[in-house]
Amino acid sequence: MRSSLPRRLGGCASSWSETTRCNAAGGRIEVRDASGETLSQIAWGASMDGKLFRRSFVEHYRLRFNGSRANEDYGFNLAVDLLCDNDGEKTQEVADILVRVHKNPHSITAFNDGQFRWDQRLCGLVDNSIWAFDLVKGYRPESPLLRVHILRVLLICYVCWCNIRVCAPEFANQAWEYVKKYYHACYLPNRIPAYESMERKVRPETTGEIFKTFGKFKTLRLPEGVEPPLGFDEFLERMRSEDYDPERIYDVWEEMASSPEMRARMVANEECGVCQRDYARRRGADGA
Repeated sequence: MRSSLPRRLGGCASSWSETTRCNAAGGRIEVRDASGETLSQIAWGASMDGKLFRRSFVEHYRLRFNGSRANEDYGFNLAVDLLCDNDGEKTQEVADILVRVHKNPHSITAFNDGQFRWDQRLCGLVDNSIWAFDLVKGYRPESPLLRVHILRVLLICYVCWCNIRVCAPEFANQAWEYVKKYYHACYLPNRIPAYESMERKVRPETTGEIFKTFGKFKTLRLPEGVEPPLGFDEFLERMRSEDYDPERIYDVWEEMASSPEMRARMVANEECGVCQRDYARRRGADGA
């Protein structure tokens, strides 16, 4: 069930100067259950539903989905938002509900009682953030917005890992390796004095401030009354001190697969399409 696009979506530059180009626009998504009752409304966000992108903008920046299976829309939209960081290129959100969808209990994000949230969601977030930041750096290497989002994603990674460690510890080691991947592949290579200043100011109470900030997002909240398993100051210290080996994730997957239950969950990832076939199988030196 889809509503029609409002006229102003196509003319979103009308309230700005004539030199401003609106390169992406979108409205709200309404999610309903099987009975038709509204469960939530999502504004802008990661989803591709209810959005329009200017073709010339997409082609100029060579924007394409990168082949990943989890949170690929997040990466695409993150790149668009970061590229539209100047007076000549903008995005715009309209208040209209443009898409109404019914929740599918068998979808990639809902199957196995929401396995995706604890399993591949963070993996996709990391891979697509790295991809988006690398793409944007080629065009906006000194963008302040880029630097802000690199730090923001580190905070999201920390909050997500804490949630996984508390709510689904069977995925905690996988999540930890992906957080380390982000830290070493993205955060450290783009390290700036502002990050160093932030790290020097971190105190034990900073952890509560971080969770309070992200508490408005339902999927990033810890259960009521539960404390984070690791303070942000401790998290940063472990990130700094632990070695990172990209091949370590295969050891983690091998250990996970030793459990019949976890092996079944990993197979389900392949069958529903959120992961490629044999994603957990270590490749040889020849790539086979």
